[in-house]
Amino acid sequence: MEYRVEAGLYRTAFARATMPLMVFDLDTGFCVQANSAADQAYGYRANEWNAVSLFHIYDAEWHPALKEELRGSGAAQPGPPDIVKHWRRDGSIFWAAASLTLLGEGQRRQVMLCVQDVTPQQEMLVELSVIREHCWLAQELSGAGHCVFELKRGRQTWSRQQCRNFGLQPGTIPNDLDGAIKVLIGCVHELDRERAAAAIHACIDDGVLFDTEWMLRWPDGSERIVRVEGSRKDNADGTPYAFVCASFDLTDKRRTEENLRLARADLSLAQRIARVGTWVVDFTTGTAITTSEEMHKVFGFSESEVPLAFLNSRIHPDDLPVVETARSYCLAHPGTGYSVQFRVLPRPGEMYYVESQAEVQTDASGRAVRMVGYTRDITEAKLAEQQIQRLAYQDEVTGLPNRVALRRHLERATLIDSPGFAPLALILIDVARFRDIGLTLGHNNADVLLKDVSVRIAGAIGASAYVARIGGSQFAAVLSHEHAYESKDCARTMLRAFEAPFQVAGIQYDINVHIGIALCPGDASDPVDLMRKADVAVFQARRIGTDILGYAAADDPYKSDRLALLGEFRKAIQDGQIELYCQPKVEMRTNAVIGAEALVRWRHPRLGMISPSLFVPLVEDTELIHVLTRHMLQASVRQCFNWQREGVYIPMAVNISPRNLLSHDLVPNLETLLHTWGGSPDWLGLEITESSLITDPDESIAKIAALSRMGFRLFIDDFGTGYSSLGYLTRMPVDVIKVDHGFTMRMLEDTRSAAIVKSTIELAHNLGMSVVAEGTSTKEIWDVLTEYGCDEAQGYYVAEPFPAAEFGAWLKVTGRCTRAHLLAQSAAG
Repeated sequence: MEYRVEAGLYRTAFARATMPLMVFDLDTGFCVQANSAADQAYGYRANEWNAVSLFHIYDAEWHPALKEELRGSGAAQPGPPDIVKHWRRDGSIFWAAASLTLLGEGQRRQVMLCVQDVTPQQEMLVELSVIREHCWLAQELSGAGHCVFELKRGRQTWSRQQCRNFGLQPGTIPNDLDGAIKVLIGCVHELDRERAAAAIHACIDDGVLFDTEWMLRWPDGSERIVRVEGSRKDNADGTPYAFVCASFDLTDKRRTEENLRLARADLSLAQRIARVGTWVVDFTTGTAITTSEEMHKVFGFSESEVPLAFLNSRIHPDDLPVVETARSYCLAHPGTGYSVQFRVLPRPGEMYYVESQAEVQTDASGRAVRMVGYTRDITEAKLAEQQIQRLAYQDEVTGLPNRVALRRHLERATLIDSPGFAPLALILIDVARFRDIGLTLGHNNADVLLKDVSVRIAGAIGASAYVARIGGSQFAAVLSHEHAYESKDCARTMLRAFEAPFQVAGIQYDINVHIGIALCPGDASDPVDLMRKADVAVFQARRIGTDILGYAAADDPYKSDRLALLGEFRKAIQDGQIELYCQPKVEMRTNAVIGAEALVRWRHPRLGMISPSLFVPLVEDTELIHVLTRHMLQASVRQCFNWQREGVYIPMAVNISPRNLLSHDLVPNLETLLHTWGGSPDWLGLEITESSLITDPDESIAKIAALSRMGFRLFIDDFGTGYSSLGYLTRMPVDVIKVDHGFTMRMLEDTRSAAIVKSTIELAHNLGMSVVAEGTSTKEIWDVLTEYGCDEAQGYYVAEPFPAAEFGAWLKVTGRCTRAHLLAQSAAG
């Protein structure tokens, strides 16, 4: 029996249903009845449906499935309707949610087709799929990836780029939430893993956002650096909904930054993300068009179209001519590249550095009508470049130019062939004993003190000078033109600036400086030589204890020809070129000869007699000083042995350098030497300079004590020019203090030098020591020393230095006698 919807309520419901309903005969396949909603949906009239079959409606793609379904049960199984393509009468297609329901059984079976037009929803799904694919493609191009973990449902979504950034394959990520998060954390390098785990769990548990960088270790063992951002999204009621993690691979960027940092020094800033804005300039309308947020941010506007004049108004006034010139050239020469860097002032107090590149587009006639380009924010790179420049040419502590900047300044200022050349003076200022202050105050306070020193130097020398800090506690000032003639006056002004104490960390410090001066072109005509000679001058000033010293070639022990002597020195000893001279010492009360000082002379086969002032300072700074001292000790003991055979019994005093004093083999070598010649410690006196105490005072004093216990007579040489610590003087078992010749020779004209000599004699006597006055060159000096109670004298008034082998002859010629001879005469009388 044929089933029809004709009766009562069912017929009314079928006819009035808003959903398209159609009944099809399974045997013929054609429609037997359709409601008005079906007429509207498919475009058929009521009398046309009997010629319409299911296969007219269904798209051919679904015919095999439809046949299979009709061949089986004849209706869809319970469940959601199929989403299929259906054809309308006019040949158009729409998406339908279609379900077939069996209406009858037996020989005449029918099915009812229920349809809902879901075209908008399906198109949205397709568009969503396309958008998602485009999003993932964009992530792959940009290197940015993301993953989302739905906390309640346990679902997760990973973009392809997120998997790449963490070195994962999509199929290897567990489906459960905890397992996936463990995999995410497991990708992080061991050094960052604990920090990463804490950040993720804090974000999930407490909603704490994070934006950081992690080091990853990929399965292949390679290491990557990624920027990772994490946030938690909550439902409207505040309950956690999802954890979102985004990443960006920074490996290549960080490697580039590391190379830049290693190439420069206090580097150090880098761009994290490159920002690019696109724009179009339409020259037919005179407008700039952009929808780029980066352009809006950099130029400080939000409109999508602004007058070109407005865009120009945001460009730094100093850079606008450069931009307009480049733009005009490209308009006049289409096809040429537009590339320019400039500054942008979007808002008060803000400034961006940007790089802009573009191409010109022309119309059919070849006229330039548009310029299409991009602008990239390079502010971080520019600031980093400026910082590099500052680090390269500016001292970090004082803000003054550094050694590199000074050298560049001197390279320009010493171009003597240039028309604008003017003489200049290079002044080096060396802060005395600054290392001791730094060790006492700490480096931070020492830096504060250096800053104060630089301010005081700059204030004293004035704006006419170029002032720099060239390293450690050394500063430089360059005076040019007429100021170069006033270099010594300027140096004295700086000295007066240091008379007032400095206050740092609540403590007052007196700072002394030594100043060396070199002139261009008088002393040197190139920057390297000028710096060297100024350095020699300040070193000599520090060595001899004077405040200001101009460079003098005669006092320069560091000339290249003098350094060449070092290469010949060891062979000179082997060949007997190094000779032993001596200078007698006399007791002022009796005028008796009581000893002699051993002096070294170099009789060079080509250069003749070389003064000790030329080679001894060089030797003292090398291990050759041990060779020289050993030679002088051996020659002195040999000479004492020969003197005693001649009946002359006086000791020979030999200079011991700071390096010798701290040598572990000094004492055993002396013992072996005396034992070899059958001598005793009273054959030798050992002269030790105050500077021996500077390097290691305790060790030096211990070595001096050991020499005293052996019986050697010990002298403090050049007293008053070195460390001059009375505390150390009381601890040293020395016998004699030698007053430096610089004080002795100036004492008649300089009351302060006279006071130092007199005070030193009184101090030594109070400590139970004798005093030898070096530099006793005239009878007038002799008489004053006698008045002061000086014990012994040495100098040209007594005798000039002469070969030690001639000492006996000198005694006979001068009629002098030794103290031993006087004692023998007294005993005989």
